[in-house]
Amino acid sequence: MLLEILKQCMPLDLIYMARTSKKFRAILLTSSVTARGIWVSARANLNDMPAPFPGISEPAWAYLNFINQCHFCPKAVMTVNPILKCRICPVCIETHTLHGCLCMLIRTCNLDFEDIPASMLERCCLGLAEVQNKDHHIRVLKSDFEALKGKVLDAHPENRRAVLENHYAEFLLNLELSSNLKRWKGVSKMKNTVVFRDFVVKKLKAMGYAEELKELVNLGLGDKWYGAVCFAGKTSVPEKRWTDVETFAIAFAEDARRRLRLRNRLMEDWGVDSATFNMMAFGNAFPSATSSLASPKSA
Repeated sequence: MLLEILKQCMPLDLIYMARTSKKFRAILLTSSVTARGIWVSARANLNDMPAPFPGISEPAWAYLNFINQCHFCPKAVMTVNPILKCRICPVCIETHTLHGCLCMLIRTCNLDFEDIPASMLERCCLGLAEVQNKDHHIRVLKSDFEALKGKVLDAHPENRRAVLENHYAEFLLNLELSSNLKRWKGVSKMKNTVVFRDFVVKKLKAMGYAEELKELVNLGLGDKWYGAVCFAGKTSVPEKRWTDVETFAIAFAEDARRRLRLRNRLMEDWGVDSATFNMMAFGNAFPSATSSLASPKSA
C-alpha cells in the first residue's frame, strides 16, 4: 500500500519525505529497483519530465530540478545550469571553476596538438560544461576538468585521442539533453501560469467581471493580460497566491470595464455591431475613456 501511495507523489514530495525519517530514506535513497521505480513513477506524474542525464540518479535529478540551492554552498539559486548539471552562485563560479583549460590539459598531460580532435580545437574547448562569469571567461567546473585529466592520464598515449573523441561525443549528447530540459521547463512553466491565471479568472467572474474578461482581446488588453508576470510560478495552493495578485487583477478588470462601457457607447453612437466595430478598430490601439472620436456617420 505504501509503495502505491509513493508512486502517486511528485518528485519534490519524495525529497521532503526522505528528509522526515530513516524509514523513508531507507526506501527512497537506495539503488534498489523498488526505489528507482518509485522515482520514475513520480517523474512521470509531472508533465512528462525528462529522464536524468547519464550518470545522475533519480533522487539527484529531482534535487537538481526542484531544490533552489547552490550545489556548493547554502545560497539560493533559482535556475538550473543544465550544461553544468548543477546550480551555482556567482561566488562559487569563481572558486569552483577554471578557465584556459585546453592549454592546461595539453601541458599537464604532455599532449601534442595532434592528440586533440579538430572539433575541440575549433571551439577552443574541452567538451566540458561551460559557463561565463562576470569577466566573460569561459569556465568549466574543476571537478569536470580533473575527471577528464584522469581519463587522459590513465590511457595509453596512443589511445588518448580516442578518449577525447569519446568524451566530446558525450558532451554533444549532453548539449542535446540540456536543450530538451530547457524546453520542458518552458512548457512546465507555461502550464503553471495557465493554471493560476484560470484560477484568477474564476475569481474575477465571481465578482461580476465575466463580460469584461470575455472581451479582453477586443479591448486591447489581451497582450497585457496573457503576458502578466504575476501569474508565473509554481502554484500548489492558488488561494494562497490570490492575495499577491488581487490588487492587480481587480484594477485590471476595472480598466477593462471602463473600456467596455466606452466601446458599447461608441457602437451605439455609430450604429454598428460588435464585429463591424472590431474591424474598424483593427490595427489601432483601443481608445481611452478620454478620447473624443467623431462618428463615422458624421465623417
